[in-house]
Amino acid sequence: MKKIGIRIKVMASVILLSLFCGISVLISSMYFYDTRLSTSMSERIDNSKSVVEIEIENISVTTRASATRLTDNLDFIEAFFEHDYNTLVEIMLAEKQLSGLDYGIVVDVEGNVLLRTHDIDNVGDNLSDQSEINTALAGETVTAITPGALEPLRISTSMPITDDEGNVFGMISIGYSMNQRQFALSLQESAGSEITIFEGSTSISSTLRFPALSNAGTATQNEILEIVMNGGTYEGQLSFIDTTIFSRITPIYDNNFNIVGMMLVGVSSAEAESQMFFFLLRGALIILTVLIISIIVSHLTCKGIENRLDTMIESIAKRDTLLEAVNEASIILLEIDEEEEIREPIIAGLEFLGKSLEVDRVHLWQSKEDEKEITFTREYSWLNDYAKHRSNIPKKIRASNEKDAQDLMAVFRSGDVVSGTITEMPSNYREILKPLSAKSMTIIPVFMDGQLWGLFSIDSLMQDQIITEEEITILRSVSLMMANVVKRYLMKIENKKVYLDGLTGIYNRRYFDETMVKVIGSLARAGGELSVMMIDIDYFKKYNDTYGHDAGDVCLIKIAEVLSKCVMRTEDFVARYGGEEFVVVLPNTDEAGAIAIAEKIIESIHASNIEHKASEVSTHITASIGVATGKVTEFSAADPFIKRADEMLYKSKQNGRDQYTFSAIEFD
Repeated sequence: MKKIGIRIKVMASVILLSLFCGISVLISSMYFYDTRLSTSMSERIDNSKSVVEIEIENISVTTRASATRLTDNLDFIEAFFEHDYNTLVEIMLAEKQLSGLDYGIVVDVEGNVLLRTHDIDNVGDNLSDQSEINTALAGETVTAITPGALEPLRISTSMPITDDEGNVFGMISIGYSMNQRQFALSLQESAGSEITIFEGSTSISSTLRFPALSNAGTATQNEILEIVMNGGTYEGQLSFIDTTIFSRITPIYDNNFNIVGMMLVGVSSAEAESQMFFFLLRGALIILTVLIISIIVSHLTCKGIENRLDTMIESIAKRDTLLEAVNEASIILLEIDEEEEIREPIIAGLEFLGKSLEVDRVHLWQSKEDEKEITFTREYSWLNDYAKHRSNIPKKIRASNEKDAQDLMAVFRSGDVVSGTITEMPSNYREILKPLSAKSMTIIPVFMDGQLWGLFSIDSLMQDQIITEEEITILRSVSLMMANVVKRYLMKIENKKVYLDGLTGIYNRRYFDETMVKVIGSLARAGGELSVMMIDIDYFKKYNDTYGHDAGDVCLIKIAEVLSKCVMRTEDFVARYGGEEFVVVLPNTDEAGAIAIAEKIIESIHASNIEHKASEVSTHITASIGVATGKVTEFSAADPFIKRADEMLYKSKQNGRDQYTFSAIEFD
């Protein structure tokens, strides 16, 4: 009986000890879990808020770039000054479609609305009571989140419309509305969290079905409003009709640093609550078994939760790093000037992506398929230091038979991505990709106008590199943006060739004729002066007869170079008028300036020292110049300037050549 009593006591003690230890371990594990979960949610909200701020900044950059394109567009400015409403509508709607804008407004200097892209027939009202409108009409550009009568809140750029002298004649305001659910959904797609935009306490855009603050958990609606609308930040768990989320609410400021609304960024607690319920249930079962199992299972459970949280945080951080790289690449591409060579900026963008993904090479290829091989007609590549010493930039990839090449191209044409370790790919793919000397590759097809344009490749030379579906989606977008930059650049080159002289490389007669009309129109509005020079190489026929036509072509090229170096301002230009005749156009240049340029041209031609033994005025090439200068009025045209300059050229020849003759033009 004593043994039984002792056994019972021991068992009771063990049971009590097991229960005590199990409950203690469970309580401590729950505390650790809750602390870790709260920290993780806060960090996730931090990351999501950073992504949202980057997205809003990208939208702001887009509106500013769009407004700049419009105010730099000569056709738009001309239509504005000539009150050509149809052209204004056409240009504004085209820009709206290009940039994905929600609205665009054109206002005259009095603040009267001339055009609304989102309400074409609603014009004539006055918006001068809005601060961003007044600021733009005062000559300043404003890019900010602003409230207004048209839209509760919007991200917009308001930019003045000026003439050549900087006088303000109106303004444009373009941007994106924040009061549409699609706006919040697009931010959610990038940030991976719940988003709600408030104006005051009223939700105007949200990813939640019932976003009202009336059921705001431990804090009342008025308490939250008082904190946030006074510049503070509210953070905590909020209960809505259909969900509970870990939230952070921050104020939204306009360009004058006035608080115009609030932004909520949050993470649903449903997943955390589900995990907590599972954890408690398992803990209860462990307490009913033995102490050792309880300790082991609790430890493994907590460890598993930690690993999942760490993986989630690592994934968010990796995505944030990639998004930051995409943002940097986007800024570089948006800042490319029309005349700038695009290779260096694109490679800089590829470098941001390569470093963020921790790969060795990133390529953007424009490709052409031909039976057994895929040829890269244009390539832009970034290689890190390791890749620079161990690999070459390929010019093409080739298969041993036509079928393998066609199979691979069929995959790309279907839009599918080829990704993984080279040795684990199908044998026909391995044979084609092996010469690229990579251990793992991700090749994304790039489409333009529904057709396969090229390939975007991310390579690792020494390790297996896993590119996630989410990262591939982001890379598809940035590769398409880069391909569009290349396409626009090539189109500009082709368009520019139409206006260039095939021999000398300077502008041709067509460019001169079309540009003179624009120059006259622009100067007529400002009442500026215009100087035109007609230049003829002296005794050029005798030069050809003496030295041959090939030497004559070389002479024309050298004279074109001399003339181009004599005009330094961006608005001045030189064109080949025909044969050995050239024309120089100098907007906003008076008599003294024109004479100075003419003298400089004659001296520079002398300095070029081109031999001409058949000339009757010198042993070297000389030129005769006719100069005409006049103030441009609304009744002016190009012909009087050309005719007067040509007459002065004739006088220069009559008076012995190798000189200039000047004449002023006065219009009645």
